[in-house]
Amino acid sequence: MAAEMHLPSIHIAWPLSVPIYFGGAILVTIIYFFVLLPFLYWAIAVKWLKGRGEAAVYWTVGSLLALVEPLTQGDIQAIQQHGAAAVPSAVCDLLLNFGQVWLLRRSGLVAACAFRIGYYAVWHVVYGLI
Repeated sequence: MAAEMHLPSIHIAWPLSVPIYFGGAILVTIIYFFVLLPFLYWAIAVKWLKGRGEAAVYWTVGSLLALVEPLTQGDIQAIQQHGAAAVPSAVCDLLLNFGQVWLLRRSGLVAACAFRIGYYAVWHVVYGLI
C-alpha cells in the first residue's frame, strides 16, 4: 500500500504515532459505536419497534456499522488488487469492529475504545517501530 501511495511506510513515525493513532482509535470508536450505533438502535428498537427485537436490532445495526470501515478503507480494493494476501488484513478489520460492537454491549464504551487502542498500539505503533 505504501508503494502505491509513494510513501516509505503506511505507519506514522514515532513519537507522533502514539497521539495520532490513539486519537484516531478514540474518534472511530466514538463516531461508529458511541454515536451512530446507540442512536440507530434507539430510533429503530425503542421508537419504531416499541422495544420488540432489541437484541436483533442491536446486532443488525452493529454488524452493518462493523462493515463500514472495511468497505470504505480499502480492504475490498486491496483484495481485488493483491488477492488472498490481503484477506488477513480485511478479516482483522472485521474482527476488530465486531469485537468493539460486542464489547460496547457487554462492557461499555471504555472497553470498546481500549480494544481499538490496544490493536492500534500493536499494529501501528509497535509494528511501525520495527
